[in-house]
Amino acid sequence: MSRRRAALTASVAALVLATVAVGVHAGTAPASGQSGQSGQSGQSGQSSDQPKESAMPALNLSDSSVPLETRLKAAKALANSTAPSAVDELLSGLDSRSEVVREAVVASLKAKKGDSILLARAADTKRPTASRVSSLAGVRVLKPKAAGPTLALLLDDKNEAVREAAAHALCVVGAKDAEAKLIAKISTEPSAKVRSFVAVALGELKSPAAKAAVDKSLQTEVDVVVKDALDQAQTRQAQPDQPQAGQAPPAP
Repeated sequence: MSRRRAALTASVAALVLATVAVGVHAGTAPASGQSGQSGQSGQSGQSSDQPKESAMPALNLSDSSVPLETRLKAAKALANSTAPSAVDELLSGLDSRSEVVREAVVASLKAKKGDSILLARAADTKRPTASRVSSLAGVRVLKPKAAGPTLALLLDDKNEAVREAAAHALCVVGAKDAEAKLIAKISTEPSAKVRSFVAVALGELKSPAAKAAVDKSLQTEVDVVVKDALDQAQTRQAQPDQPQAGQAPPAP
């Protein structure tokens, strides 16, 4: 009997220990889950407290119905904005009738290193046409020294509006680096609008090859507007070079 009682006591004790172990395990699992949820909730709360750039509607900086002070503040603030629409908003200000707005826009574009950004946007064939054309308008204003090669390539773009905007930009910057392409396009470009800007850009070049291209095109061009642009280009090519700042004028 004593042996049976001892065995029974041992069995009961083992059962109690097993029950306690299971209870402890079952109790800790929810605590772990609750802790995880609490941690996630805390993280979620922390992330919601992180400062985020407000998704403000795009502002047309050339819209005269918007107060001038508001547009000026926006133009200056956009210099440090990382919003994808920042460059487009700044470009909208280039059409502003207010000179101070345009100056603020140019300053912000330069602060954002807009030269390289605008050239890259213009060359990106996946971008909408309007975006590429407005980027080239920005290039025309900023006049980056390295614009010539990119603008020369864009004269072969499939999109006529892009070719026109590139040729327009070459009237004020990069014509020397695009001379070979300009000479070729004055006789091969199908669009009269593009050819007219090509003619104007050629007028900025006074090399024998550029002069010959203008003279030859004057004999064959049939579009009145382009022919007028070629006439003006020929006149400019015949004018003596103006001395740069700090240089003595040429001897008579």
